[in-house]
Amino acid sequence: MSQAQQNMEQAEQELEKQNAEAASQRQQEALERLEQAAQDIEEQLEDLQAEAMEELRAELSSLLSDMLDRQKGLNASVSGLEALRLKRPFNRADRLRLTRVLEDQQLNTTAAAEALALLEDDASVVFAALLQTAQQEMSHTVLRLQKADTGSMTQRMMKDVELALLDLLNALDEAQAPEQQEADASEAQSDMPQGGSGSGEEGETPPEPLVPMLAEIKALKLSQDRVNVRTKLASQAGEASLRQEGSEAASEAQAMLAEILQELLTGESE
Repeated sequence: MSQAQQNMEQAEQELEKQNAEAASQRQQEALERLEQAAQDIEEQLEDLQAEAMEELRAELSSLLSDMLDRQKGLNASVSGLEALRLKRPFNRADRLRLTRVLEDQQLNTTAAAEALALLEDDASVVFAALLQTAQQEMSHTVLRLQKADTGSMTQRMMKDVELALLDLLNALDEAQAPEQQEADASEAQSDMPQGGSGSGEEGETPPEPLVPMLAEIKALKLSQDRVNVRTKLASQAGEASLRQEGSEAASEAQAMLAEILQELLTGESE
């Protein structure tokens, strides 16, 4: 920038001497210096944005990893409690253990809200929506645990939460590999329906999402697989009440996934 200033001052001096050719040369040099300075600043900003993105990924990955570990422990505890309940009524120690499970499930629900807050300004629509769906499933689980329900439906819901957290963590891991991210972007563009080609005018490049689209689509597919399993299990339930409850839960989960996909397709066409 200082060199550009010097070129401008030199151009001014040449103009005072009515030396237009020399002034023009100094002006051109000043322009080139300014263009180089703008390019340098742009590169620095890109580096800062990339660094901030990696820090966000690392923070989110750590949060999800803690949630996953906690959820695995909760699932094991609920399975153990249900095994005891089938043998005898809960005693005081069992109820205290259930209370701790409930508190930790609520803790995971709160942690999911913190993770969603980190994604507030990010373009990873599917990732955020799947995390929100997992959070809602946790909230449903809390309500069931408050009723001391440790049965198969509760365990199924909690297992789905565990698998959803694992899928989200895997999607983040894919995003942290630059070469994978480039491949994902290329493949995702070929897989998804294309919107209009645009007018050809240059505009601002949208910020890179935290998670590449292909990784999001993979996570969405795995979520659909789990809904399919839940639907099948509901249809095979022995009691009518369990079949109805399972079908309603599967229907709600399916509606959420359909809404997520619609939001993704709408964003692609814009």
